[in-house]
Amino acid sequence: MSVLSFDISGSQIDGARDYQEDAFLITHLGDADADSAGSMVIVADGMGGHAAGNVASNMAVQTFNRHLSKNFPNENISSVLYEAVLQANGSITATVSETAALKGSVAGNSRHMGSAARASRTRRERVSWSCNWRRLRST
Repeated sequence: MSVLSFDISGSQIDGARDYQEDAFLITHLGDADADSAGSMVIVADGMGGHAAGNVASNMAVQTFNRHLSKNFPNENISSVLYEAVLQANGSITATVSETAALKGSVAGNSRHMGSAARASRTRRERVSWSCNWRRLRST
């Protein structure tokens, strides 16, 4: 069995804000001895100028991970990924509908919280799939 390792580091303060609204997660998928075992890396970026981008990016990461981990391994991974994105978006929408402060407003335009994200799975030192979505947000 080969071992996949990660060295991760990061620091960024950029622009007018003194904080960033990003979230990331690295997790192991499957049993270590199984042929389908691998790692998933997901990175989400809260949408700037929108309300609570940090909340949205963390919700996207956690909801996506929870759904994928619960349904892994699966022969139809594209459906599982699609459902994970829908669930992440649904959790953001539900949270905004329950919390008026998260609806936000920028220059008179409603800018509900949202996030863009990318998830990739590594297996045997290769990326075996990748899922990218540009916008998770409440409508």
